Amino acid sequence: MSQEALLLEEVARPLTLGHRTIPEPGENQLLVKVLVAGLNPHDQRTRDDGLFVTSMPYVIASDIVGEVVIVGTGEHSAKFKLGDHVFGHTFAEGGFNNDFNAAQQYALVDARFVGRVADSGLTDDEASTIPVIVLAAFISLFAPSGHGIPAPFAFEAGSFDYSSISLLVIGGGSNTGRAVVELAKLAGIGQIIVIAGKQNEENLKAVGATHVIDRRAPDVLGQIRAITGDELIYAVDTVNAGLEQEIGVAALSNKKKGTLITLRRPDGDF
Repeated sequence: MSQEALLLEEVARPLTLGHRTIPEPGENQLLVKVLVAGLNPHDQRTRDDGLFVTSMPYVIASDIVGEVVIVGTGEHSAKFKLGDHVFGHTFAEGGFNNDFNAAQQYALVDARFVGRVADSGLTDDEASTIPVIVLAAFISLFAPSGHGIPAPFAFEAGSFDYSSISLLVIGGGSNTGRAVVELAKLAGIGQIIVIAGKQNEENLKAVGATHVIDRRAPDVLGQIRAITGDELIYAVDTVNAGLEQEIGVAALSNKKKGTLITLRRPDGDF
């Protein structure tokens, strides 16, 4: 049986509507009817620059919410039933495989790496924002490859003083920036200083920001220093690349070892 899919057939050209064979689930896999295909900035890079493309035609979209229509074999698949709404990230299954990507009517998901929407308390649309956005925010704060702050549920959390931490979030108006703010608030981080558009101030304070600095202000660095002194060692930049990351570096302490976590590569000299 075939299905409709949005296909990238040539880099830097619009997607086209085409057809693909509906895949069959294997061990610990589920076939889902796609309900939501979450798009992220890297999907634009895929179309425009060929990012992640392994062969043509290519199916985009790595965040997925779907309704289970076929349950594969294996102990992990057995945890799900027909009709379950599940959410997950399509890259979890060994890389970039069209059968697992979301811009089509039916896709495979790895039962080891998906959750039930019903268990999350979220809608399908809300759950589709979790895989890339929230995971990136979580890694930036709590993973060893990020700041390595103990996660709130970790054993070390019991003896860690979150309230003493100051965190700078650059790009708080972005989806990932907002998620960083929310996770920092959830962890109990004391000062959450956010650089964002002024129109986002009320929204960001509602989800946990203690200070919001207008990104267009002429004295952004001075305002950061007025809040943190020369003590800032945690910063996350969710939007900038290259020389634009300089503000995050400049805000870090001159007397303590600090770290700037970036979502984009520093592709130029600071």
